[in-house]
Amino acid sequence: MKLARLILVLAALALVPSVARAQMPANGLAVEARLGAGLIVGGTSAVVAVPSLTVGARLVDRIQIGVGFGLYRVSSPGGGPNGTNQTTFTFAPTIEVDLLKSHDNKAAWYFKGALPMGAEITTPRNFFVLGYDAALGARYCPHPNFAAGLEGGITGIFVDPAGNGGFGVTSVYGALVGTFYWGK
Repeated sequence: MKLARLILVLAALALVPSVARAQMPANGLAVEARLGAGLIVGGTSAVVAVPSLTVGARLVDRIQIGVGFGLYRVSSPGGGPNGTNQTTFTFAPTIEVDLLKSHDNKAAWYFKGALPMGAEITTPRNFFVLGYDAALGARYCPHPNFAAGLEGGITGIFVDPAGNGGFGVTSVYGALVGTFYWGK
């Protein structure tokens, strides 16, 4: 009877999945939420909000590719006739490459590049927008399905780049990044 009970306990323990190691997966789904803010480079004191959501994949244990959906909001203090308020909605093909990784695959220092495209919503008409985004960041993976990170970089948009009234805005920014992983 004791032997049967021992065999039953050992069989139950063998069937229980092992505790997953906290590390970034080699391949899988990657969903990133980014909340950032920055300052415009060159002469104005406008504040820029840069939230985004990127959906993509992690490949070969070092590269993440995806499409980001974002908002680029510029607002200068004071408002009024001299103030600047501009809202741009973008989608951005994005690539992130881990430049340095820890031996246990829990931490990485990465480069991010993106090409945002979209529309500036204004009255009486909307404008096409084209931009760039380059950043360096660090992420730490305390759980097999989640990583938290910090990112800093430079981003810019060009409103109506082919038109007569086109202009560009470049800003430096910092962001908090949360990444959900699903894969192995």
